Amino acid sequence: MFYGGSHHYYRSNFSTRVWSHWRYHSCLLAVVWMLGGRAQSAASDSHPSDNGLLNGAVGTAINYLADDNGVDHGLAWGFAQASGISAPWHGLRVGGTALGVTDLWQQSSGDFDNVFQQPVDVRDLFVNWHAPSSAYGVTIGRRAFPDNPALDGDSQQGAGFTIKFPTETTLDLTVMNRWIKYSTTNYDAWGITGWRNVNAVHLKAGDAFLAVSAQLPLGPHLRVSPFVNYQEAVLGVYGATIDLSLPVSTWPLTAHTNAPSEDTGSTRWTSELILAYYQNRFPSAFAPEYEDVWSGRIHSGIKGQDFSAGIGVFWIGHGSLDTGAGLFADFDPLQEDDLYPYNDQNNAHLFYIDGSITLGKIRLQPALGIGRNDAIGRDSVELDLFFSYPLSKRIDLAGYLVRVDFSGEEPPNYTKIGTSISYNF
Repeated sequence: MFYGGSHHYYRSNFSTRVWSHWRYHSCLLAVVWMLGGRAQSAASDSHPSDNGLLNGAVGTAINYLADDNGVDHGLAWGFAQASGISAPWHGLRVGGTALGVTDLWQQSSGDFDNVFQQPVDVRDLFVNWHAPSSAYGVTIGRRAFPDNPALDGDSQQGAGFTIKFPTETTLDLTVMNRWIKYSTTNYDAWGITGWRNVNAVHLKAGDAFLAVSAQLPLGPHLRVSPFVNYQEAVLGVYGATIDLSLPVSTWPLTAHTNAPSEDTGSTRWTSELILAYYQNRFPSAFAPEYEDVWSGRIHSGIKGQDFSAGIGVFWIGHGSLDTGAGLFADFDPLQEDDLYPYNDQNNAHLFYIDGSITLGKIRLQPALGIGRNDAIGRDSVELDLFFSYPLSKRIDLAGYLVRVDFSGEEPPNYTKIGTSISYNF
């Protein structure tokens, strides 16, 4: 089992791992300090304040994996991360995000390098231009471009165009040539995997990845978001997300709040449906057994200011296909989801419940999933529990516990725990 995300190891058929043993400890904090901001929060905001944004965070984290076969892995790391985006100048903004880590401890040789294949990354570095009316804009460089359920990566490199129509409809078109799957210092130890070209899937893969998505509001409670992802000689994915959100005027959990009885905005019933058709475009010389596959996810539940609870199902149809090849992604709902799919072996379904509750300052987010992959004849049960607790205005404590059990001897059952403490400035 690969440390740092078991189901990402199982999906590595067409991926090229980037191994790095560099240690830029002496320059790590200097790089982050120069960019001077907190990761993601500023750089991902299309309309920050007119004065620009700068903030940052430093901290430490630990993650441990206990394998029931007796093969344990663990590591601890210090981290610093920063983001910044400039004030607008004639509609232009420049933004960037840098992050880095240093090795503090590892259980076994290679545990740190397997997770942090690079110790430093410039995840975002982009120029953004918005028209004075903000009706349309262009972004060039590295950043997390507008997301859709079948698009992978913490950041992509390319060019994106956005237009917002008077009807509140939004259209995004992005062309990408490079990407990074994971670029994070988080306690779940996904790590920093290194940048790669989109054509690294196989020798005949196209040099560009196209993603098109739209947001179509249909009244105050319903939104439809179609999307298309395409790469020559890899895949074409065609799908849509349908979101329904209805106010709950009377609900037992809100009966004793101070909100007026006519207030229907604080508690809502939300439902989401995702459907996607994965069209196989692999050359037969590379994968003669591959075929097209349908996948979907339904989730519905109640959501209030301090709580949520829901139930859902995820499925992927019968047929051999690597739906997570390169920049393409699956939209499985839980933290690990090792079997959904298992490499390119599909025909799987997963039932799950999830929720969240805030008790004073602590926030808990549990989830439980039970599923089966008929292609390999294996069942799984996964329990996730996330928590976050602000120790002060600037110091945050967060972490998680994951337990996964499988039927049969392979893959082995395992437990993951992780936690971090960070100082934000």
